[in-house]
Amino acid sequence: MAEVCKDCGQVHGKRIDLNTICEKDDLDSLDLIRNKINCATQAVRPDAIPDGVSKEKAKLFIQSAIDSLGAYRWLENDWWKDIVKKYKLPQDKNVRIDFGTGMFYILENEE
Repeated sequence: MAEVCKDCGQVHGKRIDLNTICEKDDLDSLDLIRNKINCATQAVRPDAIPDGVSKEKAKLFIQSAIDSLGAYRWLENDWWKDIVKKYKLPQDKNVRIDFGTGMFYILENEE
């Protein structure tokens, strides 16, 4: 039976470690990409536009944020493709990474 995750409060399948640890440089690269995604996600929000900005400038700001978010998500996807090959990880599973340990893992019964 699955338990409630102590970190997020959701129910997940059982964690299955893949006995492969990500190198620090690779982990740092993903962390940087994720930080950029988080920043771009914040910039896409309508309340990120300062008061008094013209409609044209607001439109350019939002479009730039959307473009950045798309580029960073593509970069993250590309990072995972390279990592799956480099570490010979399963291609048919949703591989995850534990940022604390660098261990790659999957969740039981998850496609």
